[in-house]
Amino acid sequence: MRGCQAPNQVLTALRMLFAEMEGDVVHIFNSGRSCMEEHLNEPVADSIEKVVKLAQQSHNSRTATAKIGSFITGGVGTMASIITHIMVILGWCVYNSRIARVPIDPFPYNLLTLFVSFESVLIALLVLMNQNRMARHDELREHLSLQIEVLLEQEITTALVLLKNLCEKQGITAQSSILTKLVETTDIQHLASELEKKLPTEL
Repeated sequence: MRGCQAPNQVLTALRMLFAEMEGDVVHIFNSGRSCMEEHLNEPVADSIEKVVKLAQQSHNSRTATAKIGSFITGGVGTMASIITHIMVILGWCVYNSRIARVPIDPFPYNLLTLFVSFESVLIALLVLMNQNRMARHDELREHLSLQIEVLLEQEITTALVLLKNLCEKQGITAQSSILTKLVETTDIQHLASELEKKLPTEL
């Protein structure tokens, strides 16, 4: 019996040892993965922070009239505003046609038509002002994106030139017409003119 119990004890000890080792391996793996995710998330968080700062600067740089226009257009373009307008118009019509002995605005409700027309013109002007401001910001972002893409193209071209020179020093030759064209500096104006010529006049 003692001879049978000894191997069982050994197997039990081995199982416990492997269980501890497995736990340590899992802990090391999880720690390494969390460190890697934290390291990879740093540039993502940095880029998000930069974008948020740009958006915050654009938001804070608005004039007083732009803030008022954004507030009014943001409030008008809601379901609550639609319901309020319907209730006010129906209440006005019911009051002047059913309730009031001396109606303020009898049928065909010329005063109501004047108020609604004035409100429509005012909201339309505010919407156009808001759209013009958004168009200016969109144009600024497009110029910023173009500038970043041009700088990125220059960086990639410089990296390709350095890699090509390094390969040549190591005796590695890569004969390719595509590589030869890629290491050349891209003419942005030429690309823009060619694109303008080949694109249809009406999109």
